[in-house]
Amino acid sequence: MGPLIGRMARRRGAMSTAVPAILFLALLLIPHPIDARVALHASLLSSEPRAGEVLRGSPERIRLVFSEPLEPSMSAMAWIAAPPGAPALAATVDPRDVHALLARPGTLPAGAYTMGWRVVSADGHRVDGRIAFTILGAATDSGAPTLAVTHARDSSLSSAAITSNAANASSTASFAEDRRLSRATRALRATAVTSLLALAGLVLMIAILPLSGPRPMRLATILGVLTTVLLASYTVVWSLGVAAGVGAPVDAVMTATATTPGALEVARVALALLALWSIGLARRPGLAALFAVTGALITGASGHSAVILPYWSIPIKAMHMLGAALWLGGLLWLVTAERHGDRYLQGARRISSIALWAVLLVLASGIAQSALFLASPRALYESDFGRVVLLKIVGFLVLILFGAYHRRIVPRMDTTMARRRLRRSVRAEIAVMLVVSALGGILATIAPPR
Repeated sequence: MGPLIGRMARRRGAMSTAVPAILFLALLLIPHPIDARVALHASLLSSEPRAGEVLRGSPERIRLVFSEPLEPSMSAMAWIAAPPGAPALAATVDPRDVHALLARPGTLPAGAYTMGWRVVSADGHRVDGRIAFTILGAATDSGAPTLAVTHARDSSLSSAAITSNAANASSTASFAEDRRLSRATRALRATAVTSLLALAGLVLMIAILPLSGPRPMRLATILGVLTTVLLASYTVVWSLGVAAGVGAPVDAVMTATATTPGALEVARVALALLALWSIGLARRPGLAALFAVTGALITGASGHSAVILPYWSIPIKAMHMLGAALWLGGLLWLVTAERHGDRYLQGARRISSIALWAVLLVLASGIAQSALFLASPRALYESDFGRVVLLKIVGFLVLILFGAYHRRIVPRMDTTMARRRLRRSVRAEIAVMLVVSALGGILATIAPPR
């Protein structure tokens, strides 16, 4: 009977480990309504010429103004369709306005034009689009010129669409895009950031709590390897997505990592590698915690917070990352530490106190981020961004219930049954945290309704 009970307990443990991974991957990889909608991160505000405009002569300049600052090295224009003899476009970010893309094409022959553009904003997101206009003086197509703007993953500006004609071979540009690359980018980002938070929180718990068996250190080493590989993979996949058309893959990675968001990704990879060295080779969890927590904090400078009131949103997001790391790290320590002896009891009680402060930090920073990114309370249910925030709120409330339950168990931790119940409940809480983290990764792909 004893062996049978032991096998059943091990099966329950295996199931509680598998469920978080299944839920996490399902949220990241299955199609959902958000994918079918355009989510602009750098919205086109105005253009010269205007979309569909009929000009009486060649424009002195082509200028596009966007809602966010642009990365110069990865922003470009090119003719998709143009009359023979139209000179190539050489676009640069306007030196007087980092939100504008500017080209001075010289004298353009009369005819119908369709110009494609690609920009990467300071938050690291790529957006493609096109503008059509007409210069009088020659027969043009009967179709009415239109403005079409698409997110990179839904872009119609494929490499086949932007082709040269015989008289304008120099006007070609590659705006190649792959939907699978965008999905891989989203999945990698959410998984890598979650792994980084888990690493930061766990090594911090190892550094400040009594040592309780070798398993927390082993898990921290595994997380160090996983985090380094995931962050490096994300950096490469993100670079290939935002710098598509720059040249060979190596050139795309070099170009993307030379930008501000690219430098942040490189820094996170380096910090994860240093944390791995500290925990795996030097066996210094305090030093590993310093590197990993720093990597989690600088995540606050990525994504929407980099362009929306950054002086406020970056530190607020950094505090959100820190609170989540403390919360998740404490849970991982509870399920891996040796549960026999006074050290586990002491650690569980300290984690209970730390978790309370972590919850308050996550709650306060989450409310502040929502206030910064949502234009009004109605945006919570009228926008995709707001609806995902609501799902995160539901997940947070479930986590609060877990925390209240655990605070009732911890005072009775002197019994074996209470420790087993705590560990089973903590595994379920980790599953919910992974789902909430996946929702946070999805939020990064949706533009706030501002």
